[in-house]
Amino acid sequence: MAYSDFTNKKLERDFGIHFKRAELFPTLLPVQPSEHLLKSLAVAKLFSLTTEKSKSEAIIFPIMGELKENNKDKISIFSGESIDADKDKGLTGECDFIITADADLISLETPIISIIEAKRDSADVGLAQCTAQLIGARLVHENQGKKINF
Repeated sequence: MAYSDFTNKKLERDFGIHFKRAELFPTLLPVQPSEHLLKSLAVAKLFSLTTEKSKSEAIIFPIMGELKENNKDKISIFSGESIDADKDKGLTGECDFIITADADLISLETPIISIIEAKRDSADVGLAQCTAQLIGARLVHENQGKKINF
């Protein structure tokens, strides 16, 4: 089993995770995107973005680039890295994007602060997979003696 095999029901059964509809980050203030990002996203609209890979490259990667540009001294961003936390629990596999709280990393290390999963249809489709990846990240942190609350 891999992260992509998780469902909301499996997460609830195995880890006690309960999903509710809610406004994400209600206190988060909007950030004005740069002209470069706006142009990149406008160009993305010209393509047939029908796969996870195409959406990841055309939409998510430019946003991750802007995030890194605005936080050069705070974070590192990795694409396509694996987090193999616990094979027996199915907490293993590749993540689309991983954000770590260290700006100078050249290889993936903790603390992992966020995982972004690009999905073909909608954000809801990737919620179970992304949640399982965050559980895997928490387990990796704990195994390294780095207690981080998600």
